[in-house]
Amino acid sequence: SLLSFSIWYFDDGSINVKNRQATINSQSFTKEECDKLRDQMIEMGIKNCTVSKNRDKPIIMINSGSFLDLIDMVKTYLPSSCMYYKVDLSNFKEPNYTTRFGCTQT
Repeated sequence: SLLSFSIWYFDDGSINVKNRQATINSQSFTKEECDKLRDQMIEMGIKNCTVSKNRDKPIIMINSGSFLDLIDMVKTYLPSSCMYYKVDLSNFKEPNYTTRFGCTQT
C-alpha cells in the first residue's frame, strides 16, 4: 500500500534534489526481491525506478522522471516535521535547457 511504502521511504529513503533522484536503501534484500519491489512501485505510479547497486548490494533508485511523483505521494504521510528533509524541495529548480548557442529549447 502507499502508506506502507511511505513509511519505508521515510525510514530508508533519501533524496538528491540537485539530480532529481531518490534512493531506497534496500541493501538487506536480494536483487530478486528488489526487482519485485520495483515492479510494485511501478504499479503504484512510480514509473521511472531501477534497481542499482551500492557496494555490490541492491538499492532502488527513483529517477528524475518520477522524482516529483514520489515526493507528492509520500509527503501526504509525513510522520513528523523532523522527517521533512526527506521531501524538502526548497532547493529544487526546473532544468533550464539551453543550447550551446544560448537558445532555450522548448
